[in-house]
This record gives sequence, structure tokens and C-alpha cells, in this order.
Amino acid sequence: MDGTAALITITTGYKPRRVEVFNAAGLAKAIKTDTMAGDSAIKTITDGTMTFAAATITIISNGFTIGTDGDLNVAGEALHWIAQTAENE
Repeated sequence: MDGTAALITITTGYKPRRVEVFNAAGLAKAIKTDTMAGDSAIKTITDGTMTFAAATITIISNGFTIGTDGDLNVAGEALHWIAQTAENE
């Protein structure tokens, strides 16, 4: 899937415990667990900088959303994701 720079909702059919989203072109990734509050996730960008960034990932009851973070969700850049539950960890 490609980034849009707007909020993206991914429906998995289950509530993930851990979500990872990768921007292959921008070389950014974000990791979110169900114990992290709100829409913040741990984000790493190309130069190795790691931050706790807002507007990245929100876990919802049947999937997750990818927020408008300018390093992760860039219009036209390929996004890849992994969503895990307790059963597939």
C-alpha cells in the first residue's frame, strides 16, 4: 500500500497487541504496542534517530490507524505493516 499523508485505517479483524509500520522509500519505521497510550509510537528514521512520536499509529478494536506523521506516512511512498496478536507472536 502507498502512504497518503492522511489518516489510513487498516482493518485486520482483530485488535493487535503490536503493530510495526515501515516506509521503505523514506526508510522510517514505527512500532506500537497495546500498552502505549494514544497515537504515539517508537519511531526510527534513516539516520538512526529514535523518538516517541505522535501521529504515528493507533490500535483500534479491529485493526489500527496510520497517522499523518511526515516521516512515516508520505504520499506515494510504499508502506508495509505487521500486526500481531497474542496468538501469532
